[in-house]
Amino acid sequence: GKSVRVRDTNGVIEEMLYLRETFGIEHFNWLDDDLLYDQTAALHLFQSIAERLPGITWDANNGLIASAVTPDLFGAMRASGCIGFTVGLETGNAEILRQVKKPATIERFRAFADRTKEFPGMFYTVNFILGLPEERFEQALDSFDLAMDVKLNWNNFFMFQPLKNTDIHTA
Repeated sequence: GKSVRVRDTNGVIEEMLYLRETFGIEHFNWLDDDLLYDQTAALHLFQSIAERLPGITWDANNGLIASAVTPDLFGAMRASGCIGFTVGLETGNAEILRQVKKPATIERFRAFADRTKEFPGMFYTVNFILGLPEERFEQALDSFDLAMDVKLNWNNFFMFQPLKNTDIHTA
């Protein structure tokens, strides 16, 4: 659907505690691109992890929204054991960003990239998609240029593949 399902923070923490105590799990990977959907809830989650699960590590590699990562969230993420995360920008070209209705701008992404320098010790990755609809070769090169300019730890480049029953597939 078009809504976001949010789990109760206490339930998530209890599940993580169970996994740690029962199976010795010390690292968790969030596969949730809406992890920061509710920034207040995310901040509470990270503070709860820091308080109740000291020493664990975690990462989020499903593609968070860069502009959602505020300085407060950066600090709480690091304090809760975050070792890194991925942001989904998709393209380094402003025109294509608008065409694909991505809630991002190149300027906000650059501000995010600058902010990462204030939080060393975490690894940062950006996801790009090459061959988006109507993208010209020179526009695709903007993604490579941006990746080289901001110098995050990793850059992932994927080829565009429309999914069945999405707006872009049926267009």
